[in-house]
Amino acid sequence: MPTAAEACLLADTTDVEAAARRLAAHYGRAVVTLGAAGAIASDGVGVVHAPAEACERTDGLGAGDAFSAGYLAAMRRGAAPAEALKAAIAVAALALRRPGARPG
Repeated sequence: MPTAAEACLLADTTDVEAAARRLAAHYGRAVVTLGAAGAIASDGVGVVHAPAEACERTDGLGAGDAFSAGYLAAMRRGAAPAEALKAAIAVAALALRRPGARPG
């Protein structure tokens, strides 16, 4: 699940939605994180967007991993991509509110 910059680099474009569609056309589905703007998912044809959840950022360490875990868990439960994005963003927001990977 690349960031917007990574997706654009991989797809050789500056348009993040076009990058998501290109990556999905090749891999079947693509999810691209947009930081404070949320995230998008594509099946190669359409693109769904979910806005970021407002939260106080304590530490970004692990937020990407938390996002990925939230998305994959939701998809495994049968959620639609838009619902899975919302779940992923909620889990990432929880990670952002907590300090680092280790206490102290």
